[in-house]
Formats: sequence, C-alpha cells, structure tokens
Amino acid sequence: MAKLDSLDTEILLQEILSSAKALKEATESQKEILDTVALNKLDRVLVHKSVLIDKISSIHQELKERGLDLRDRNGSHNHNGNGAGNGYQDIPGSGTENWNANILSLCKTVERTIREILAIEADSQKKLLSLKQHVRGILLDIQERRKMLRAYAVHPGRYARVLDTKT
Repeated sequence: MAKLDSLDTEILLQEILSSAKALKEATESQKEILDTVALNKLDRVLVHKSVLIDKISSIHQELKERGLDLRDRNGSHNHNGNGAGNGYQDIPGSGTENWNANILSLCKTVERTIREILAIEADSQKKLLSLKQHVRGILLDIQERRKMLRAYAVHPGRYARVLDTKT
C-alpha cells in the first residue's frame, strides 16, 4: 500500500483528472456543435421544396391539358390554336403574334433552370454521402472512446445504450 500513498501516485492521478476535465470540455464542445447543426433547418427547406415540386407538378398538369407538355422533348408544343378551344390562338392585330415565341422562350428557361437544379441536387447528394461516411467514422470513434472510458468508471450504473453505427 505504500505505493498508493506516494507523491508520484497523487501526481499521476492529478494528471488523469486534468486530462479528464479537458476531455469533458471537449465533449461538451462536441455536444454544443451537434446541438447547433442546422439539420432541422434543412428539414424545413426539404419540406418547402416538396411543396414547390407539387405546385410545379399541378401547374404542369394544367398546361398539359391546354396542350403544352414540358416533358415533350421534340419541342412540338401544341399551343398554336388547333381548334381544340384551348384559348391559345394567335389573333392577328391583338398583340399575341409573339406569344408563341415568348412561350417557347419561357419553356427553354424553365428547362434550363430545372437542369441547374438537378446539378445542384447532385452536388448536394455527393456532399451528404461524403458527410454520411464522415459521420459514420465519428460515431465509431465515439463508440470506441465510450468503451475505453467505461473501464474507468467504477460505478456499474446504467450506461447510455451504444447505438448501432452500421446503418
């Protein structure tokens, strides 16, 4: 028992305590960072995007019923007044002569904008997949640290459950 009473043991225990306090601060910082991650804001943006996609879909359906299908890859948009009573006829002298050109221009702008959105979405998906791998590594590190630290906590109380990090 003489070794336990020595000054060296006390110094070593002080070093452990100092390191444990620094580890606690780092863990609290980690928790603070995780608490401020804007995932709930991202969820709200994703819901908003879904609403906008539904709106685009319903408007597209209305346009399709009027003879304008944005999915028509051939560019043969049927909005030149085919006698179907769709109200898109060019009436000379009424100022609608350029209407078809305006509609075609808008269709091209819509298509270009959708392509830009798809490119941004692909980039976002790549970033999220990369984050997923990074987060998986962090989760495994946390799990390993918890396993190592449990040995130093003498009280065999109920520990927080270790989460499955394989998914």
